[in-house]
Amino acid sequence: MFRVKLVSVVAGVLVSALLVSCPVAQANLISVDFQWDGDGNHDFQQAAPRYFTGVEASAAAANPLFAAANVWNYAETDVAYTYLTYSGSYPSLVDSTGAATSVGLSVVGADSGGYYSYNSKWPGDDLRNDYLMLLSPNTATSLLWDLSGLSPNAPYAFYFYNTKVDVNGIDISAPFNMLVDTNGDGDLGDETAYHVSGDGILATAVSDANGVICGEMLPHTDGAGGWSGFQIALVPEPSTLALLATGLIGLLCYAWRKRK
Repeated sequence: MFRVKLVSVVAGVLVSALLVSCPVAQANLISVDFQWDGDGNHDFQQAAPRYFTGVEASAAAANPLFAAANVWNYAETDVAYTYLTYSGSYPSLVDSTGAATSVGLSVVGADSGGYYSYNSKWPGDDLRNDYLMLLSPNTATSLLWDLSGLSPNAPYAFYFYNTKVDVNGIDISAPFNMLVDTNGDGDLGDETAYHVSGDGILATAVSDANGVICGEMLPHTDGAGGWSGFQIALVPEPSTLALLATGLIGLLCYAWRKRK
């Protein structure tokens, strides 16, 4: 009887450890929405975060880590017409529960292109009715970005959101290409670009030793693309979860045999 009680106690401890090591996906989820502030001063500030949901369906279908109604960071953008530099710094992102994190976002564009956020006509779509547009009618342009303050050498899942554009009364996407440093070596030259179209696309990456993931938004073949925002979620370590689950199952089986 003592053994069974001891096993029950140990099993309870293992269950608690399992729950601690596998936090709710929301706590490790950060969502960023590029929003036009419309003041024309090109300050690219970080606005107060807002809660909304309904846009995560496509992301959740790709990975359940994104299946959460959550708080979104509002990264304000402004009109920066062709040949002006876009430079946005958003140093204090919150997670999907609204809790502060150490994660920051930086977005910088080269002088050779135009970048702006456009207030569209879909008021019910908080994410896609504003977006960061990359235009390159005569020259190649891009937006370099990096996320800092992440867990070092850790696996992450991204979902990059496309936007909707009204063309002669028809809603179409504004596709673009996205390079992501998937292996944490800081080199985008060895990466293959993700083509972001439709609602968006799932991507994966590993942070470097300093907890940084970098990337680059590139235009599609038509020279334009609309980036509405993105979500990033820490992927739980499968080895830890498997070890705890195996130990728990073993103890429960042992207790069951002793009771017989």
